[in-house]
Amino acid sequence: MQILRITDAPSEHANRMIYGILETLKSYTLYECKNRSQIALGSPAETVVLDNLHNALNPSGLIRQVLNSSEAITRLILVDQQENIVFPLPQQYELSSHIVLIDVGSLPKAFYQDRDYFFDTAEAGTALLNLTRAA
Repeated sequence: MQILRITDAPSEHANRMIYGILETLKSYTLYECKNRSQIALGSPAETVVLDNLHNALNPSGLIRQVLNSSEAITRLILVDQQENIVFPLPQQYELSSHIVLIDVGSLPKAFYQDRDYFFDTAEAGTALLNLTRAA
């Protein structure tokens, strides 16, 4: 399973940058994680997006719930707005890529080598599309 993380630019606006990025995917199922400790998976698409994971009651539990499900999920995208939070993954899994979307009004205090930073949603969308094709 491919696991990607996207840190959305901090924003109070309804039109977060992540929505423009997700438009590049053919299909996905998005689950709102804010104030949740579990989700009802139902019959998700092959790509599952856990949105607002940083505001979940049990982020690691939600990740494990998706990874341990019997559904045919091939890609998991973790979406948050705080790039320095660590979301532990079970040992057999690793993060394929960490994309950080940057709003020029709120530049990060530091840039890390293990992350890809984008100011432009079109470029980030292309990067995400290339990552999903390569998997």
